Amino acid sequence: MGEDQGGVSRVVRAGFWIYWSSIANNVSGFIYWLIITKVAGSEILGLTSATIGLATLVSGLIDLGVLAGVQRFLGKWWVRDRGEFAEYLWSTFLLKLAVNLAVGSALLLIGVAGVSISHYTPRMFELAGVLVILSTLGLFGAYFSSILRTDILFISSLVGNTAKILAGLLLVWMGYGFTGAVAGFILLNIVSGLIGFMHAVKLVGFRLVARVEKLREVVRAGLASWIPGLVAMLGMWIGVLAVFGSSGAVSTGYYYVAYALFSVISMIGTSIVGLLLPYLSSLEEGRERIASRVVSLTLVLVTPLVYMGLLYGRVPLSILGSEYVNATPILAVLLVASIPILIVGAVGNLVYAIGDYKRVLYIGLWQNIPRIILYLILVPLYHGLGAAASFTLGALAAIPYSLQVGSEYGFRVDSRRIIELLAVPGITAGIAYATGLDWIIGSLLIASSYLAYGRLGLLTRRDARMLALAFFSEEKLNAYYSRVKGLVDFILPG
Repeated sequence: MGEDQGGVSRVVRAGFWIYWSSIANNVSGFIYWLIITKVAGSEILGLTSATIGLATLVSGLIDLGVLAGVQRFLGKWWVRDRGEFAEYLWSTFLLKLAVNLAVGSALLLIGVAGVSISHYTPRMFELAGVLVILSTLGLFGAYFSSILRTDILFISSLVGNTAKILAGLLLVWMGYGFTGAVAGFILLNIVSGLIGFMHAVKLVGFRLVARVEKLREVVRAGLASWIPGLVAMLGMWIGVLAVFGSSGAVSTGYYYVAYALFSVISMIGTSIVGLLLPYLSSLEEGRERIASRVVSLTLVLVTPLVYMGLLYGRVPLSILGSEYVNATPILAVLLVASIPILIVGAVGNLVYAIGDYKRVLYIGLWQNIPRIILYLILVPLYHGLGAAASFTLGALAAIPYSLQVGSEYGFRVDSRRIIELLAVPGITAGIAYATGLDWIIGSLLIASSYLAYGRLGLLTRRDARMLALAFFSEEKLNAYYSRVKGLVDFILPG
């Protein structure tokens, strides 16, 4: 098995575990809100999402890009020197703990002082402060990604979300309202973060030291991604906060739920693309080939699912309640961004792994400055739909510059192939829409695009093998192939 093929398979495997972690988060979120809205009404969803959005925004402001920067060094030293790896990990942990503790405590004091700003109450500031402090534990998500042990990340998400549902629903049922709902998220952070902390301690030991020279390297690398990362965070969460500030909790809930469902679909690709940063950082050559191949595979995986979401997104939304069907147009607009964010993300991670920090900054600005400008214009006019349109237009705006930068480093995207990948499920979705097919039959028709990709050569045997090796050993894969050789040869000729 070639080095590129093995590397892509490992990234895809780890990416799928991240995706299942996302599924655990989002499915638990649907279950959470389904029960809470039945028990206490839909306004709680808006209050809770606005509180989480505030905490996430503040955490992004003070991160200094270290979660991205440290992955460069963790990915590099994991296979070379575990001692260096440990020093980078724990130095970064202590830095984040100090900063987050100071800022989170300030938010707590604002709440205790009884300060209210617009729709934001003192209790919201108090809870946001706790979440900011606990966001320190988010470092262990980067830790698992850097060592490609995202299977453990999935387990921590599963356990943490179970605790969130049990505790949060109990507190809401007891009459604690949105405070109880946010408490569930607090427990999620504690449980999943402690699992990561204990794993790291067991693997490399705990070191209560902060190496200044290593922190300087991490912060220097992080600052290159901090500005675009900060703008991205602003772009993501200003959507939630602006909708809440301009139209209240119910509209915020629509946007939040639509974004969660969009994430379920798009994360199949973005979770894989996101792992390019630590993996490519560990390589000396061939980075552009692996980045191009990963984008190609993720487009194959994601595109039919995007069409399913466009055509039948109302079905999962209606599970939360008939009023959430109103979020269907918001979901549709967000889904349009699914393809461009894969390309932009892959180029950004490739350039970052190479060390061209200036281009990392520019790619982030090209994507997210238009988003923020459009939020200010479109959200007051169209609320959640305006936020979704701003997000998607920002992703599209970054495509030309990203492709230009990528081409300088040998990254290639076949525009004709992308059109063909879009056209195949587009045709099946058009047939399903025109004939008014039931959502189950229509989804199966769109899913047949995967077979068509193989027959048309858009999914090659090499592609399929790399995907399969993400889940099976070469020995098992060969054994399975011998049993279904005729079918595989029909679907993947040549």
